[in-house]
Amino acid sequence: MSSGGHLYVSKLMHKSFLDVTEEGTETTAATEDNIVEKQLPESRVFRADHPFLFVISKNDIILFTGKVSCP
Repeated sequence: MSSGGHLYVSKLMHKSFLDVTEEGTETTAATEDNIVEKQLPESRVFRADHPFLFVISKNDIILFTGKVSCP
């Protein structure tokens, strides 16, 4: 450790996965063996027939961004 207080994070890696199916949505996030899974409480019909970008947010805070390139 440095005693001068000039430490910083130069690179951080976080992997996440979002799977949307007819049964619901499953998200998995991995940072040092930490895995979280959730299910949607309700279901809606969503048809993806072309590539797009998406953002999942709550209270104006971006929680997840992604892209669908081959629907």
